[in-house]
Amino acid sequence: MKRTVLWMSFFIVLSVKLITVNYLAGLTFCENPEIKGGIWANTSGDYFSYIGAMENYISQGLYYFNNNNGDKVFAGRMPHYSIPYYLLRQIFSISTSLDLFVLYQVIIESFAIICLALLIFDITKRNWTFYISLLLSLISLYNTTWSFAMITDGLSANYLFISVFFFWRFFTLKSRLSFYLFSIFLALATCLRPYLILFYPVSGLFLFYHFRHSLRKLFPIAFALALPITLLLSPWVIRNYFLFNRVILFQQDVYAGYGYGEDELAIRRLLSILGEDATTFWDKNTAASFFHKQNYKSSDYKYPSYLQRDTTLYRAIEDIRLSYINGFDSKNLTVQKANEIIGTYRSKHPFRFYLLNNIQLVKSFIINSGSYYLPISKSFTCYQPVQWVIKLSQSLLYYIYLIPGFLGLIFGTKYNRNVRLLLFPTIFLIALFPVFFKAIEWRFFLPFYYFHQVGLILLFCLWLSKWPNYKVKYA
Repeated sequence: MKRTVLWMSFFIVLSVKLITVNYLAGLTFCENPEIKGGIWANTSGDYFSYIGAMENYISQGLYYFNNNNGDKVFAGRMPHYSIPYYLLRQIFSISTSLDLFVLYQVIIESFAIICLALLIFDITKRNWTFYISLLLSLISLYNTTWSFAMITDGLSANYLFISVFFFWRFFTLKSRLSFYLFSIFLALATCLRPYLILFYPVSGLFLFYHFRHSLRKLFPIAFALALPITLLLSPWVIRNYFLFNRVILFQQDVYAGYGYGEDELAIRRLLSILGEDATTFWDKNTAASFFHKQNYKSSDYKYPSYLQRDTTLYRAIEDIRLSYINGFDSKNLTVQKANEIIGTYRSKHPFRFYLLNNIQLVKSFIINSGSYYLPISKSFTCYQPVQWVIKLSQSLLYYIYLIPGFLGLIFGTKYNRNVRLLLFPTIFLIALFPVFFKAIEWRFFLPFYYFHQVGLILLFCLWLSKWPNYKVKYA
């Protein structure tokens, strides 16, 4: 692919994505003006623990944020995400810095889209697949919505895919530069989403297998893999050691110091065991909203019928819910009650406890509207009928990516035997969040989209190969 084509494609993608961000941001702030941080910047959600902590460092010289209990948290979120914001704030105001940060995130997304199209071109050896990939990326809003949110989800997903692209190029082109870029982008992604540290042993195993007959080549490669993440983490680890006299690689605990009480965590664990959504309390259809102290009155959640029929268990769950909401019980008593209910549930419904509810969590994690992230609803102030077409199209795209895209990665080995490795992020995300952590916020599944786009186009190419005049070009 010629460089002129790549540069032209990049600027076209960037222009379209900026126009898209401007439109989506306008809809978002029309309904929720309180989260407007600039022309584009969305300051909702975890903004306070990322950008807010860096703003405290700029104004007070201390990197921290205040958690739910009002306590100062000094080793919560890592500062790496907000470093670009810090640099911008040396020159610009808060709002201008936020908007320029959004611009940076859109630039990275545009670069990831070009990398995606190039990866598909590398696999298929067909020019038209490059342009089809660009077209799909331009009409898809799945990642773009997160590019104007001041949290790590969108940027980390883009960093991750870019790193995988360079990892692929390292093996196909034997380019050392590609490997160095892979190491850098994986380190950046890991500093934004610490769970991605698990990609390092997987990458290491793949490298060991590839270089198993030439260990002399393996050691410098392993060093190059470890160097960027070591350089990025070292200042943070040293700073935390002086503050707390202990080693903190990423954050002080799994909850980033948010200050959840033992009783709240016990309620979350109970709901997860029941196969229910335990965290997204802002969604009135979830169990989390029904058990939330502020949101329970507006919740539309209903217990599943089997629980309603089990009157003893139902009463115990309702008792702990009402006691927790109204503050009747101590934290220790709430924990004790939750553990007792879990024990009873395990003995009465072992099949659900060990298998069925885990499947339910996976289902809830991946099966959704596919357009939940869009600031579009018939009840919104700025709603227009044409917006519903946008929402429906994004829902359709989600399921086209999800199912045919998955199948394409399975059968795409006809092009290249390593294509199946692109399934790893999807399997990893499902195993980590709904299965291990019992966390089913849909945004955690965000990175899968790019990889399934590869599979979707490969599946289309395989369908075309059934026609007499089309031949698959093998790697």
